[in-house]
Parts: sequence; C-alpha cells; structure tokens
Amino acid sequence: MFRAISQLDNVYLYCHTTYPDEGWDVPRLLVENSIQNRTFFSYICVNCKKVTASKFQGLNIQCAYCNNDAFLPQTRLACSEKELCNIINCFDLYAQISSCEALGIPSIESTACGVRVLNVNYSAMSDIINKLQCISIEPDAFNTEPQSGRRMAAISSENIANKIKQWINVNDNKQLVRSHYDDNYPFNKSIENWIEIIDSIPIENKWQIPPDIQNPEEPNWNLPNDLFIEECIIKTLKLPDFLGSWSHAESLTALNAGIFINNGRFEKIEKKNIFEYFLNIRNKINHWESKRKQCIEQGFI
Repeated sequence: MFRAISQLDNVYLYCHTTYPDEGWDVPRLLVENSIQNRTFFSYICVNCKKVTASKFQGLNIQCAYCNNDAFLPQTRLACSEKELCNIINCFDLYAQISSCEALGIPSIESTACGVRVLNVNYSAMSDIINKLQCISIEPDAFNTEPQSGRRMAAISSENIANKIKQWINVNDNKQLVRSHYDDNYPFNKSIENWIEIIDSIPIENKWQIPPDIQNPEEPNWNLPNDLFIEECIIKTLKLPDFLGSWSHAESLTALNAGIFINNGRFEKIEKKNIFEYFLNIRNKINHWESKRKQCIEQGFI
C-alpha cells in the first residue's frame, strides 16, 4: 500500500493503526517510499480522548486540544464511535488490502459512512464486495503460508495504484453507498437474526447434572507414542470423546516428530509435555466444575 501511494500524485494516505506492530516497520516504509509528507496517522489523547491527525512522529505526540500525551490507537486506547465516523468521512476511498480476511468490519463501517471501499476479491472479502458494491481488485498471485497452510492473496503495488487512480476522482453518491450497508448489515437485522438463531436452539438445562470432577492418573510412560497418548486422554484427561480429535492427532504428530511449531519457532517436545498438556486441561475442568458444584450447593442454580 505504501509503495502504491508513492506511484500516485496528489493522493494522501491515512492510517488508523498502531505501531510498533509485528511485521510492519512503519518509519522504514515511509522513508523507503518517500511518502512521509503524504501520510497521516491517528493520535488519540489519553486525557480528552480526541483524535489528532498528524504525520508520523513516533509513538506519541502532544494533543492538539489539551496538550496532554496522545498515542497511536491501541486496544486499550480507542477513539469514540463519533470520532471514528469523522475520520472515515475524511476519506474519498477506503482500501482494505488484505491477503485473506473474514468479515472485514472496517469495510462495513466505511460503507455505513458512505465511503466507497476497495477490497481484494478473495476469501470472505468476495462476499462483502458483492453485498456492498465495493471496488474489486483481483489478486496477482497466491502464496501458501508454510506455518498454517493458508492460501494467501498477493497484490502488487501497481495493481493497487491503478485501481485507486481509476476511482479516486469519482464523485460518489454517499447516500447510495450507505444504502448498500442498510440493505445487508443493518444493526436491527443482525439482532433479529441472532434472536432467531438463539430461539431455535433446544433448551437443555445441564447446570444440575453431577459435576465432572475426576482425579487425573499418570499414564504408562513405557508405552509407544500412540498408546501413550491414548492413555493420557483416558486416564489423565478422563475424556474418551477426545480420542480421534484434533488435539489427539496433533499431539501424536508432534510427539512422533519430537518437535512442534510454536509461533513460528520449532520447539522440542517429549512425553512429559504431552502429559502436562492433558493434565492442564483436566485441572481446568476440575476447577470450574468445583465452582459449579458450589453454586448448586448454595442454591444459585
């Protein structure tokens, strides 16, 4: 996206995002693409909560309204709904350039504000494109992520720049753009759908069933890997339904290999680790089942 903006004249980029963030070196991207003077960021004040739009100045700046510290958006420092609407309404176009995406909430929020959206025609974004009449951008290629096996879309900066160039001067009818949101994602319709789904679920009162509190046992450590894990499930976890589950299969694969991938890093794994994994699950079950037992005895449920 940064490279695409560098290929366009008289186009400004607005980023409502945080920094530092895993995978993105914002200062480097700005300098490499020479767009420092055409890129603005949201800074939210810790005191008055107002948003200042500013060129990148690091993690924090002085609030333009009350002179206190203002930081880049974070989960614990978010702007109000009204402020977010004001930010989005500054845009001529909102670009959701994702390699894969589920329900892209920012695309829906932007359409609700009457701002046209540029979306990648892949995964769940294809559905949003059809419903919200987004501008569609086709992936240039697909890559498979080694760690997860996910198929990820790759979009070139030239492709992005060309799409923006085609649409940036289009005078959109904001009410027409908003109508696509009203037709597909209105709040009341979402609530009605949830009510219908919840009401359709048969009521099963399981709060009064005997608590599942069991003493975990150690498995036979001399068993081969496959039988060892089966004993961990039956004797330690005490949940035979876990046999044949994803956890069962992944544990066996990791133990046979002697390693597993943890956040992209290879780590050694032994029978002790497998035992502790299932023991931890059983201990958590016992803890919460004990809480439920107390509630039953005290007449809360």
